[in-house]
Amino acid sequence: MDSRNCQQYATAQVHQPVELLVSPLGDSEVCYGANVNLMASIISGVSPYAYRWSTGETQSAISFLATENSDYALVVIDANGCQSDTVYSNISVGEPVNLELSTAQDTVCVGDTVIIYGSYTGGAGTYSTELFGENVTFPLKVAAADNQNLVFVSTDYCSVIPQYDTFQVRAYPVYDIQIDVDKSYGCAPFDVSFNEIGEGNAVSFLWDFGTGWTYDNASTSSPEFTYNNPGSYDVTVRVEDQHGCVSKRNYPSLINVYKKPEAYFVADKYKTTILESEIEFTADADSLSLTLWEFGDGYTATQDQVSHTYAEPGDYLVELIVMTFDGCTDTLFQQVLIEDVSTFFAPNAFTPNGDGFDDEFKPVGNGLTEDFYMSVFDRWGNKIFESNSPEIGWKGKNKNGKTFSTGVYTWIVVYKDHFGQEYKKTGSVTLLK
Repeated sequence: MDSRNCQQYATAQVHQPVELLVSPLGDSEVCYGANVNLMASIISGVSPYAYRWSTGETQSAISFLATENSDYALVVIDANGCQSDTVYSNISVGEPVNLELSTAQDTVCVGDTVIIYGSYTGGAGTYSTELFGENVTFPLKVAAADNQNLVFVSTDYCSVIPQYDTFQVRAYPVYDIQIDVDKSYGCAPFDVSFNEIGEGNAVSFLWDFGTGWTYDNASTSSPEFTYNNPGSYDVTVRVEDQHGCVSKRNYPSLINVYKKPEAYFVADKYKTTILESEIEFTADADSLSLTLWEFGDGYTATQDQVSHTYAEPGDYLVELIVMTFDGCTDTLFQQVLIEDVSTFFAPNAFTPNGDGFDDEFKPVGNGLTEDFYMSVFDRWGNKIFESNSPEIGWKGKNKNGKTFSTGVYTWIVVYKDHFGQEYKKTGSVTLLK
């Protein structure tokens, strides 16, 4: 219609494009960690198509690992610029496997057996767990190490992503036993002082000295023990520390004890006189022993059987020392008595001719003391010589040095012996020229 109200009619044909239709994505329930694929399905429309996912992706299909519940949306635009209705997909993800780990042991020491309990929640059942690449079941026994982290890997029948659970075993270190001894070998009976010098706070000790006898004392780290029999002995120590951790250590052949010899001897006589002062001693010693005699007068010998002569009377302490090649010794003391005796002898003739043989008349004997007097008389009873010492004899000469005539002369000797007994002896002597 124009300004003059004139009208004209015309006919036009409009073509409607094919409606753009997209199939619904659909909802899904999947296992934790499952690989999910969502793909656009075009029912009708004009290609090419553009895809707009709620994730920002622009391809026709998307994939992802399902770890949580999520909603996804998709809009498709075709070549005519037509936009589809939004289609949605709800992905419902099952709970992941959860492994609860526990132990009932409050105190654990290195090397102890730890019992670990495990219980599962979540997941889809049919659980399995690995430790160090090996399948394990609960309750599980493991040997405790110092501050050990155990990593358990758990899955169910449909999980793609395994669950990792770390269980820390805090174990107290084992007490490090160290033994010191003042000496490790010797002769029976052998006294040994032990000393436990390990680092740590030990509260009790149990000692096994290898003899079948143990020493149990809660506070003794330094016991003493006497080995009475020869042999080689293992020593074992058990120590408990302040955490209740127990350690034990064995020292093989730590103590070596040698046999002590037994000294014994006999003498053919234990009491005799100075006139028969030779004594024979016999030691009862085996071939593995060395012998040493000390006779009490400064003389020694090393034979098993030996004779010894005493030069002076007296009471002597005889000592026998026997020694093994291991250095073990034993000593025995016995007394022998050498008695003094009094003897007196006066020659019945002498020849004062200066030839060095029988040149004087001098009584001799054992036990003669300086309490001595001797006088010599001629045949008329005249005293021709006297002496106050047993060392001074009559040389057969007068005061002028002239030798008396050949003949028989009478003598008298009065003396005391070393026992104080007084004697008077008389006799005659022949002077020969």
